Amino acid sequence: MDLSHISIFMYLKRPLRARCRNDTMKYPISTHPALTMMAKKDWMSSYAQFEGIADVLLRMSCRARQPDPLANGEQEFLADVDGYSGDFQDWLTDTKAFCQQWSEHNRAGY
Repeated sequence: MDLSHISIFMYLKRPLRARCRNDTMKYPISTHPALTMMAKKDWMSSYAQFEGIADVLLRMSCRARQPDPLANGEQEFLADVDGYSGDFQDWLTDTKAFCQQWSEHNRAGY
């Protein structure tokens, strides 16, 4: 599937619940609890809104032991949406390639 044209927010709006439920067995067993929780609580959909991102970054910064610049990170994103969108496209391309290689490697029985 070619996702090169898709924005960060459109990608995150894709239904995660069905993908996790249908694809869980493709991933290592250690990831199953997290994938199940992500699907059940629909975490990815909350990331499709700035408020959801801000909430997650704030909660992450509260758990950090050291001062953490993540809180208010959504403001940095808003200052350079195009730059972060380009970074996202690069990350998505690299991630898809890695997953394809990982899948091929595991099918080969290594």
